[in-house]
Amino acid sequence: MTLDYQELIRKAEQLGLSAADLNGTIRDAAAELAAQTTDTGLAMQLHFLSRDCGWSKSELEQRLEELARRKPTAEIAALERKASELGLEPDDLDEVIHDIASDIASSINNQGLYGQIAYWAKEGDASIDEIEKELKTIAREKRKQALSQRVAKAGKDIT
Repeated sequence: MTLDYQELIRKAEQLGLSAADLNGTIRDAAAELAAQTTDTGLAMQLHFLSRDCGWSKSELEQRLEELARRKPTAEIAALERKASELGLEPDDLDEVIHDIASDIASSINNQGLYGQIAYWAKEGDASIDEIEKELKTIAREKRKQALSQRVAKAGKDIT
């Protein structure tokens, strides 16, 4: 089944959602993708950077050359040994990796509803129906929060 992004965007807009309302969902999806991509090997990582991040062949080559200059394999192995000597475990680096994934999420969030929904549909392993259901849930929560704020403000205005 081909995803109809325009249909999802109309649905999100009908539900009163903005790009900002999907930020949390996008961050979660980006973090999950970062975790999945880390374990996929070089070919899939390069495919991700090309397909999902939109990097051109020349940009990828430039980045690879830069990485090779900055972090040769011998240096990475030495850093891994140093981390082990310091008693570090993979969990100790989670925050650093999360920050990197957060940067990816921020970039996606800056693309607006279309970019967010397209990313969600492509990388979130969700069907159109699942995304639509989640959009409704997010919109419902947004309306409840707005109503709570209005009620709280009204209570302050009375006093």
